Amino acid sequence: MAHPPRDEATGRRRWTPDAAKRRVGHQVAKPVSTQEKVNAIHTLARDEEVAGWARCCVRTAAVAA
Repeated sequence: MAHPPRDEATGRRRWTPDAAKRRVGHQVAKPVSTQEKVNAIHTLARDEEVAGWARCCVRTAAVAA
């Protein structure tokens, strides 16, 4: 807690909600790294409503191609 990370947006050293979540290994609201983005997609895919919408979009894109 005594050594906060540098905030990418401001350049100042301070704790942001995402910085704190990264430090303890929780999912962040705004993923930056590749692994954070993959984790966010996996979390969304577990939601039936979102997964159904994604399947529909993938099929539509495949038909259009």
